[in-house]
Amino acid sequence: MSDAPTQAEMLKVLLGYELPMFVHTGVYVALSSAVPQHPLFAEHKVAGNWVVEVYALHLRNLIDFLWNARRTDSFPRGEPRAADIHAGCFMSESDLDVWLCDLVPSGVRKWRDAADKRVMHMAHTRVDVEKNGPYPWPLHEIYKAIFDRWEWFRSKSTIREIRESKMPPTLIDAQRRIGRFRCKSTTGRSRGAGRTVSCRYGHENNRVRGHGNFADQ
Repeated sequence: MSDAPTQAEMLKVLLGYELPMFVHTGVYVALSSAVPQHPLFAEHKVAGNWVVEVYALHLRNLIDFLWNARRTDSFPRGEPRAADIHAGCFMSESDLDVWLCDLVPSGVRKWRDAADKRVMHMAHTRVDVEKNGPYPWPLHEIYKAIFDRWEWFRSKSTIREIRESKMPPTLIDAQRRIGRFRCKSTTGRSRGAGRTVSCRYGHENNRVRGHGNFADQ
C-alpha cells in the first residue's frame, strides 16, 4: 500500500491541475459552441466531444472536492472515502464538521449528474444520454457556482497557498486570461457564395499553458 500523499503533492494536483483544467476546458467548450467553424473543431470531428468530456470530468472532480457529494437526502450520513482528497482536508476541524453536513445544492447536483453520465462506463444510462443529444451546459452559471464555492473554501482554508489562490471571477475573465479568440466573417461577392469564418486563438499570457497554477497568478 502506497504512503499517503504529502500536503504539497495534494496542492499540486488541486492548484496545478484540477482547477486550471476546469477553467481552461470551460473556455474551450464555450468556443466549440460559439464558433463551431473554428479549425480545432471543423478539422477534427471528435474534438468537440473530447473537450466536453474533459470538461465534464473536471467539473465532477471539483464538485466532489468542494462539496461532500457523498451526503444526500437519502444517505444523510455519507462521508468521503478515506483516500479521497476534499476541501475538508485543508480546513480546521470545526469547519470540516460544517463541510461534512453541507448538502450539494440541487442545481449543482444536476450538473454533476449530467457530467457523470457523460464520462461513465458503458451502461443503459449512457445510451440514453447519447440518444438525447448534446447537453445544454449553462457554462456561466456553472462557473459562478464553482467560483462562489471556491471563494468560500479559500476563506475557510488553513493553507496559505489556497488562501492566496486566485480563480478568474467569471468565464469571460478566464477567457481573457488564457487567450482571446479573434474571429472575422466575410460574405462572398459572387452570387450564392456562402459565409466564411476565420478564427485564431492567441495566448495573451504565455505563462498560462495547459496546467497553469492559480496559486500565484
